[in-house]
Amino acid sequence: MVMAKQYYVYIMTNKSKTLYTGVTDNLERRVYEHKKKLLGGFTKRYNITKLVYYEVTNDIHVAIGREKQIKGWLRRKKVALIGTVNPQWLDLSEGWFRDDLHDSKQNVEIKVLSNNLKMEKVLLGWSGGKDSAMALYEAQRSQKYEIVSLLTTITEDYDRVSMHGVRRTLVEQQAQSLGLPLEEVFISKSCSDEEYESKMRQTLTVFKENGVSSVIFGDIFLEGVRRYREENLAKIGMKGIFPIWGRDTAELARSFIALSFEAITTCVDSKVLDKKFIGRTLDEEFLSELPPAVDPAGENGEFHSFVFDGPIFREQIACTVGEVVLRDSFYFCDLLPKERVR
Repeated sequence: MVMAKQYYVYIMTNKSKTLYTGVTDNLERRVYEHKKKLLGGFTKRYNITKLVYYEVTNDIHVAIGREKQIKGWLRRKKVALIGTVNPQWLDLSEGWFRDDLHDSKQNVEIKVLSNNLKMEKVLLGWSGGKDSAMALYEAQRSQKYEIVSLLTTITEDYDRVSMHGVRRTLVEQQAQSLGLPLEEVFISKSCSDEEYESKMRQTLTVFKENGVSSVIFGDIFLEGVRRYREENLAKIGMKGIFPIWGRDTAELARSFIALSFEAITTCVDSKVLDKKFIGRTLDEEFLSELPPAVDPAGENGEFHSFVFDGPIFREQIACTVGEVVLRDSFYFCDLLPKERVR
């Protein structure tokens, strides 16, 4: 069997945290060359020898495009990307070169296998919005979980994410950009609790039989919602994980922005927010205009969003704001897919 060739996009740094982004078809060799100053130029001049991030693909064109993309980012976005998998900025190549280059590759493979065996297999509840994005960010940062798939509910009559009103095709683009599978559970527009629980139980049971033990959610402080999730998971021997539970919502919203996530409001409760808040980018100006009674993260359902870029995404989800409609006291903004930004 012929193994597909692999290409790596990587980030290295030095004691001053100067960053260098590169691409290679042999990561171990390239890191060795940087460490031993065998390559001239920027990394040799600034003593850049520490590997802090890398990702892998089988497509050379994807690798080259990704390298250019990361190089074009602001520093804070590169820092956030590193933080998704290596928050302490450890040298990921530590121990690779004990004997020689050939042996080091074997050591790396053993180390990766060992780490994967320790990680808990989980699903991640995915709405496409800010809270599920932050939950994914924190889950990846912890390096405790192997995220087997994203899990989302689609209202079949509308072909849109339930409550958020986002087109299914956009959520599928999110999953592709995240490099994760997407499990879609289809429900009717008049879905009862019984229908929802039955369909979710059928889906989760299949994953449980394949070694998935838990589901990650982006809930922050609603005790009733958490209890409902935990009780239903317990019925099939699974548990819930809540990585952003208890966070101050104002701090969480500002962290979302500081990490270079980008999102648009897709659903707004007209009983608490004016129409001017629909179709808006989530930024400091948006937060500053929220009425005092509205939670900064919209945790009480005041607003929902669609995340189209951020440190966990490999490429931006291109979309444009379409028609705004009022339905059952909620403003919905139709996001229209565009050709992808490379």
